[in-house]
Amino acid sequence: MNPLTLPKGCNLRCQACSHRELGYAESLTQKQEWLRKSLSKWESRLAPVEAAPEESRLNYRRKALLSAKVNGAYWEFGTLRRISSRSRDYELIEIHDCPVHSEQVRKICHYFSRTLPLDIPLVYLAVSGTLVTLVLKSKTPISIPVSDFFPLGLRGVFLNLNPAAGKRVFDPRRFLKIWGEDQVEENGFFYGPASFQQLIPKLHEKTLREAEDFFCLEGNDSVLDLCSGLGQSLARWKNHARTLGVELSAEAVRLSGQNLGNLDLILRGKVSDRIPQLDWWQKAKPGRLLVYANPPRLGLEAKVLDWLIQSARPAKIAYLSCSAGTLAKDLSRLEDGGYTVKRITPYDFFPQTHHVETLTSLELDSRAHIRGALSTGSNSRPQ
Repeated sequence: MNPLTLPKGCNLRCQACSHRELGYAESLTQKQEWLRKSLSKWESRLAPVEAAPEESRLNYRRKALLSAKVNGAYWEFGTLRRISSRSRDYELIEIHDCPVHSEQVRKICHYFSRTLPLDIPLVYLAVSGTLVTLVLKSKTPISIPVSDFFPLGLRGVFLNLNPAAGKRVFDPRRFLKIWGEDQVEENGFFYGPASFQQLIPKLHEKTLREAEDFFCLEGNDSVLDLCSGLGQSLARWKNHARTLGVELSAEAVRLSGQNLGNLDLILRGKVSDRIPQLDWWQKAKPGRLLVYANPPRLGLEAKVLDWLIQSARPAKIAYLSCSAGTLAKDLSRLEDGGYTVKRITPYDFFPQTHHVETLTSLELDSRAHIRGALSTGSNSRPQ
C-alpha cells in the first residue's frame, strides 16, 4: 500500500473505506460488477450506478458513530479492529482527521478529544449533523462540563445513558439534553440526535424522484410507505395520493408528524405487527395500491412479503435496498408471487467504500393479478 495514494488524514490502519485507493471511475466500475454478480438474475434490468460528482467523494459524512477510548491524557475516537483473527479483543483505530468526514465532524473529534473528562464511562461519540450525543455506559447522569459549542457549528449536545451499550448503541428512552436544542430543522425537515439520514441528500432526492415517476400517481391511488423514517418520502406522496407510513423509531415517528403536519399519516411499530391496520386501511378505499419500501439491511420481514403477495397485492412496488444479498432473496420471492422487476438503479450513497444502494421498480403482472382475484373469489364463495 502506497500512503501517497491516500487522501490527507487517512489512517492506514483503518479498514472502513475499502475503495480508498481506487479512482472515481474504478470504484463505480467495481460496484457495478459486484451488483451484476449479486443480482445476476436481473442483469438485463440493471442500470449504471448513479453517483455524485467526483469532488463529492470526500468530506461528505456529516453523520458518524465513533467508538471512544482513553489514550493517556486524551480521548481517541475511531473504529474498532480485532487484534488478531483468533482474539476476541479489539483495538481502537483513531480517525480524528478522516477525510471522508466533514470538516465539522473532524473539528468535533478534536474538540471533545481534549475537553472531556477522562474518568467518564464514554463508549461512543455520535454525530448527527449539528447534534452530538455522548453515549455513556451508565444508568445515572454524569456531570459533563458544558461550554459554548457554537464555534463547532453545534446546535445540541446530549447524553445517552445506556448501561448495555455495545452492539446496540442507544437506549432510545434515555436521551438527556445538556445543551442547545432538542431537534434541528434543515431543508424543511426536523431531525433529532438518533435520526437516520441519507448521507448525500441530492442522490436521495433522485431516488424519490425516480420512484415517483415510476408510480405515475393518480387521484384515486393509495401509497403505503414502509420504514418511512423522518417523512421525506411520505412528503412526496401525500399531496398526490392517500398515504400511510409505518416506522419503528419513536423519534422518527414524532418528527414525521411534525415534518408532515399530521401524525395520523404514520403508524409506529414493526411493519409485521401493523398488518391488521394496513389491511383495514387498504380495504377502506378502492383504487390502486402502491408501496414504497426502505427496509434495514435484513430486508423486508418474511411475514410482510407474504402479506404483500397474498393479500395486499400492490400494483407497483419501489424498493430501496442497502443490501444486494437480501434484495436478491426478496426479489425472487416477489417474482414467485407474480411481480416483474422492471428496473434496478444503483445509487452511490457511500463513496470510498464498497457499499452501494439500489432502487428496484416492480410491477404486478396483469395475469397474476387476475389469477389472484379469481383465487380470492373462489375462496370466498359460499359452500
